[in-house]
Amino acid sequence: MKTILIIDDMAFCRELFSLALRREGYEVLTAGSGREGMQLMQSHKPDLVMLDVMMPDLDGIATLRMIRATPDIKHIPVFVLTADEDRERIRQARQIGVQAYILKSQFLLETTLDRIREIVGEIETAPLETVTGRAVEEVWGDVQ
Repeated sequence: MKTILIIDDMAFCRELFSLALRREGYEVLTAGSGREGMQLMQSHKPDLVMLDVMMPDLDGIATLRMIRATPDIKHIPVFVLTADEDRERIRQARQIGVQAYILKSQFLLETTLDRIREIVGEIETAPLETVTGRAVEEVWGDVQ
């Protein structure tokens, strides 16, 4: 069974995504902050991290940097699911290394679940996309 760690400061989001993922057969861990998420990653080594960007204390970009700088967890795929549409943050996330950047405002459960299945190797991988359907490379091209 694949394990997914959800790092989001909003309890409602953690619970909603947790429920959907458990129904799909995933083991789910949750953290309310980047620091708590880093601790869980060290002890549990999830197959995927779903990460919010806008969090107090340690935001998602800082958390992503810490993940990529930590040798025993730097290989873990990170899926950003956030309300943050800032082009600079999208660029930063790409440079640091994320597998997907999906906006909560355009969240579609089936599309998101398909992307998760691709990332954890359960179905054939498609091009990196946002939920809007535009390839992330197109979005990133707009911000470069």
